[in-house]
Amino acid sequence: TVLHCLSAKQMRLTEYLAGQLGVPYAVSFNSVAINRLGLAASRNCAAMIASSGTIAKKLTKLSRRRADRIHQINIGTFVEDTCACFSVPGRVMSMVVAQRLENALEFEPLLNAVRHLVIDGYEFVLAIIGKGPAERGIHKMIKELGISHSVTVVPAIEPMQSVFAGADIFIQPHISMSFNPYLLDAMSVGMVVASCDEGIEDFLVDGETAVFFETDDELSIYSCLQKLMDKREVSRQIAMGAQSCLRKNHSVSKMVLSLLETYRSVEQRHKTTQP
Repeated sequence: TVLHCLSAKQMRLTEYLAGQLGVPYAVSFNSVAINRLGLAASRNCAAMIASSGTIAKKLTKLSRRRADRIHQINIGTFVEDTCACFSVPGRVMSMVVAQRLENALEFEPLLNAVRHLVIDGYEFVLAIIGKGPAERGIHKMIKELGISHSVTVVPAIEPMQSVFAGADIFIQPHISMSFNPYLLDAMSVGMVVASCDEGIEDFLVDGETAVFFETDDELSIYSCLQKLMDKREVSRQIAMGAQSCLRKNHSVSKMVLSLLETYRSVEQRHKTTQP
């Protein structure tokens, strides 16, 4: 009775199928990189589902006449009862970056900050998890900075939550136009998040659910990571605060309930508008 397109990239196809079947359709938006022309062309879209408040505001700005069709539904996740951050005394500290590797230069400030931490005598492992065109450039930078013994680049390992459960710090090094699902996975197991300060995620609050650093500022990144390493109990408190936030606002049950309510409203509206 309702089609739900999980990616805006497939919106045209979904609209065609909905027209052929005579049913309404909804589209999920997980990025602020929204195509104005594509959105305008999909006049028959019955519901636009935004995964964050930032995305919802962008949709409202681009489609004011259809603001009543915009629904913010937070992505749900299952939260662990334990907190992974610095949970094992004596264990070597571990940090993780997990995302698609698009641009090697975006990792330069982070790798320079990591080099300074190594020089200062901190013992840790940084795993950059992902694939993409930037892999070769990142490997080259790691080698040139002389930090190969502390930093490694590996492809994604599923399930990622099992990997995150053995790590301490999750790093989001630069601004992304799209929602990073690995961020929720990391927070759900109790990793403490260090993030650039201009992301699209509403649930990242400096000092409460994450710690922020200035984008492209290696000194800011260095200072941020150093504080997390030195003040481990504070880091654990922030990680547990993030878990509490997810339990309250990003539960799977709430997500499913909100989706079902949206489907029902879409179906009902469709019935009342049919001749």
